[in-house]
Amino acid sequence: MTEITNTTGSAEPSNSLIYTLLGIYTASGVLAVLLIVIFLDQIKSEQAETEKEILETPSFWSTFLATFQHLKDKRQCLLIPLTMHSGFEQGFLSGDYTKTYVTCALGIHYVGYAMICFSAVNSLCSLLFGKISQFTGRKLLFAFGM
Repeated sequence: MTEITNTTGSAEPSNSLIYTLLGIYTASGVLAVLLIVIFLDQIKSEQAETEKEILETPSFWSTFLATFQHLKDKRQCLLIPLTMHSGFEQGFLSGDYTKTYVTCALGIHYVGYAMICFSAVNSLCSLLFGKISQFTGRKLLFAFGM
């Protein structure tokens, strides 16, 4: 068997640091879900009684099945590869890119800074291109992005 050696010149972080960071990451995800559940407005059903204007909440299964009704629309189906590409890109960025490029070039201590810089630039460009798309249209920006 061949031995695997550490060629990056950086020491592996301690288990307590790894568990602390994973705990913070998990707690942030749970907090995000809770904030969405608490503050997101409920979707009102379009089927209301005409006399009393009382809205009934749809059942779970009707909402679940309505999700699959969207697959009949060609435009909705074309969003699936875009969503998958975004997920693959984020997986590559948070996994391979930081491990291979950032850690080798800068060291493991700068991975957080590199991800913060990426996120800040990503947010600013999202706002910028959102404003630009009002003038040029989305199709031109998608073509430019490809």
